[in-house]
Amino acid sequence: MLFPGQQVTTLARLVTASGALIGASDLSAIRLQIFEPGSNDPIVVASGSATSVTVLTSTFGSALSTDNGWSTDEQGYNFSHAYDTSSFLKGGRAYRMEYRVTTNSLGVLYVISDLIVLATGQDPA
Repeated sequence: MLFPGQQVTTLARLVTASGALIGASDLSAIRLQIFEPGSNDPIVVASGSATSVTVLTSTFGSALSTDNGWSTDEQGYNFSHAYDTSSFLKGGRAYRMEYRVTTNSLGVLYVISDLIVLATGQDPA
């Protein structure tokens, strides 16, 4: 949950089917679309190439980080993207951020984050 104007950071761990980390050298494109879900047809509120995406990589396969608010497990993440939502997300609505990550070896992967933007003054509890 966030308030209008806050920055949202998406964290994920990109791995192959065998659990090996996917490194930055395997990526060919990352596209971000942000939807406002509707009953039958979601409305796209933002779309474009995701710039400033950090994909941690290491030849030893141990380039995972657990800082930045990662709480999913003790292993960590290797994908991070901070996005300024101030220009389009409105309070009191839900949104879906969908990253389409194209890799050279696996094809297309998706990283999806669902957001709830609180109305100004709304109690997050």
